[in-house]
Amino acid sequence: MSPSAHRSAALASLGHWFESQFPEAAPSWRTVGREAEYPLVYPDGRPAPLSAIWPHLEHDDLTAKHEGKLLVALEGPEYTFASEVGWATVELITGPREDLHQLARDHEAGMARLTAAARAEGIIVLGCGIQPLAPPSVDMMTPKQRYTALHEIIGAPWLTFALTASDQVHVDIGRTELIPMTNLGNLLCPLTIALCANSGVYGGIDGGHCSGREWSMGTIQGAAGRHGMPLNPYTDAVDMVTALADQQFLIRKENGIAYVDGRTFGEYIDAVAPTGDALLDAFLVHEHYIWHSARPRAAQSTLEFRSACQQPWSEHMAATALGLGIVEGADAIIDGLRTFAGESDWTNALWPTLQSWHDAVVNLGLASETPIPGLIELVLEAAIDGLARRGRGEEVYLAPLQRRYADRRNPAQDARALVAQRGVPGIVETYGVTV
Repeated sequence: MSPSAHRSAALASLGHWFESQFPEAAPSWRTVGREAEYPLVYPDGRPAPLSAIWPHLEHDDLTAKHEGKLLVALEGPEYTFASEVGWATVELITGPREDLHQLARDHEAGMARLTAAARAEGIIVLGCGIQPLAPPSVDMMTPKQRYTALHEIIGAPWLTFALTASDQVHVDIGRTELIPMTNLGNLLCPLTIALCANSGVYGGIDGGHCSGREWSMGTIQGAAGRHGMPLNPYTDAVDMVTALADQQFLIRKENGIAYVDGRTFGEYIDAVAPTGDALLDAFLVHEHYIWHSARPRAAQSTLEFRSACQQPWSEHMAATALGLGIVEGADAIIDGLRTFAGESDWTNALWPTLQSWHDAVVNLGLASETPIPGLIELVLEAAIDGLARRGRGEEVYLAPLQRRYADRRNPAQDARALVAQRGVPGIVETYGVTV
């Protein structure tokens, strides 16, 4: 078999495998999970180490996970505490849960435990999407070998991951929804940023962007569309896998060690001709390091929404509710977008328009002009209706987004104004989590 024929066959098999990991039909009831990252700081805004908090969190009800001698997670039945790329960031993982109320209850219980542990060391947990004071540096990285390898191949832009804190939501989807929901989630990425950006203060000043997180990560192979919105929507699972294979294969793993690669994944297939588990394992490493705003996750059969920054604590469920609401309200959203585009191929027709808006919202947040009249109202109304149909009152968590849209101000816009008046200590005082 020629290299090109082997590549095509390999990508087709990966696409079909990926599809097969999702249930054939859409779930009759969607569960929801959350991966919420939080910066850790001292009262003056300096980064604070998660390692100082671990001893206060360790208990018999949590199972310790290590990489070598490094403690990387404490796993429990209701929530898990985990380390992130930066040693001054903690991830609180909750779910999957039956509804947003259950998810909020368990998340808040985990946060109460986390903040108590932090207070014992004079540390504050921030409801923000980025470290407000620390510059990106190698010294900010958690000492994991794969992070060193990623820095080696990506360079300085990788260091942003050591500072940022996202609020990621996972929603169940079915096989027939896999591509339409992935496309919709990526298409609405700028809307999520407009409503949920919260990383405008970094390096000790107004950084010039409402989503400094999205802006800085967009410098990681930005021309290839490795982060944020993909360059184009997908037609099916094989097309998606083929597009991912055109991205650089950053690192490959052998016997638990990460090695810098540097070819595209397609070129790796041509050169190595992996098959079976070897092909699948390599692909799963590869696609893990492509950070699109909406990523289908085969291991969980979910769609992961990634573009929201961590939210202020009093509104901490807002981004989670938006992700679930977009999926539950997708039919109405798609009908509205199709009507606006005036053609059946509405996804391709609207993609360039929303890509341009993405750049505007990263800078200006809700002060940017929406290119599709009524888009934000359409999505919020459909999300509210979608959650209301579930019959559990979950739509209450979207109220902060309605208020933000009415005021045309997101948390980052507020923080950028605040830092000019009170500096970084004002950010810490205002956005510090109190439970």
